Amino acid sequence: MNEADVMQLHNDLIEVGQRLDERQMIAGTGGNLSVRLPDDTILITRSGSMLGRLQMSDFVRVNLKDGSVSDGSGKPTSELHTHLVAYQTNPNITSIVHAHPNSCIALMLRGWTLDAVPLAEAAYSLGSVPTCDFAVPGSDEGGEVIKKWAGSRYALLLDRHGAFTFGNSPFDALSRMEVLDAVAQIVLLAGGPAMLKPMHEDEVDRVVENALRYGVRGEMVTVWAEKVNGRL
Repeated sequence: MNEADVMQLHNDLIEVGQRLDERQMIAGTGGNLSVRLPDDTILITRSGSMLGRLQMSDFVRVNLKDGSVSDGSGKPTSELHTHLVAYQTNPNITSIVHAHPNSCIALMLRGWTLDAVPLAEAAYSLGSVPTCDFAVPGSDEGGEVIKKWAGSRYALLLDRHGAFTFGNSPFDALSRMEVLDAVAQIVLLAGGPAMLKPMHEDEVDRVVENALRYGVRGEMVTVWAEKVNGRL
């Protein structure tokens, strides 16, 4: 990857941050972004940066193995350890978006989940979304609570905190965060998971068949199907 490619990734992350700000999925200096580079480093937002107003100087380059800074000024985001664990756990993750959608946080404060939302769009983009155990924001606990899920999910809720989405590009991870926010809003508007109209088993099977045909990760969608059908 040449410097022009790295520059383009900077620009992509800046655009993603602006989009999150426009959609009101972050506030103040909350949230962080990163992308994996081919040389075992990641480009990640620095601590204290505002995602809606990112500049080139708001990124640091960090060693994927030990978290040491190899380029850029300032400290990496306090959620660096969580990003590192996700990348180390799943080599297929290329980019990460961490945001604080009000919809997701409100849903968690109600004690509700997004693990079995009977919508085809939820199955295709997210699958069964687990709610990770509580971790103190900005601590190494974040990496520990996502470790069991990062290898098999596209999206995770962090209890009382926010959400992580993974993708093969910054815009792919952003798209999943937007869908996650939309699905959470739908569940809230419907009055919670218990109020959602069930899907018939044959409808669920057809959604799974189509999702697998289009390359959706198997475990992600099959767990969704089992939960929607009440088998888990």
